[in-house]
Amino acid sequence: MCDEFKRFLNDVMIAIINEDKSISYLLNKQYENSVMEKLEFTGVGFYAEYRVINQNFKLKDKPNLELGNVQVKLASLKCGIGFVLYIKGGFITMLEGFTYDEPFPEKICGYTLSE
Repeated sequence: MCDEFKRFLNDVMIAIINEDKSISYLLNKQYENSVMEKLEFTGVGFYAEYRVINQNFKLKDKPNLELGNVQVKLASLKCGIGFVLYIKGGFITMLEGFTYDEPFPEKICGYTLSE
């Protein structure tokens, strides 16, 4: 995975994590203490699976959530990229990225995050 794509994933994760201020502290701590275990491209998006190493930052009040009011706009895509961050059992587990009936771009550059 190239550094540019790592920066892109990080920007998206931070934007999604900070959507809900009531849980953003715990989610940021989880993200800081996680590793990406798998990255799978599907042709129209990707699945990035995470494992949280430090289990001290579990979401107890909202253990199962799906967040994703963030969109990425790219000049090469008509409709951009959407995302869903899955939280299961109180921990970040997976980030899904997807296009809307377009091939996922081979390179991500010059993107804009929006809600």
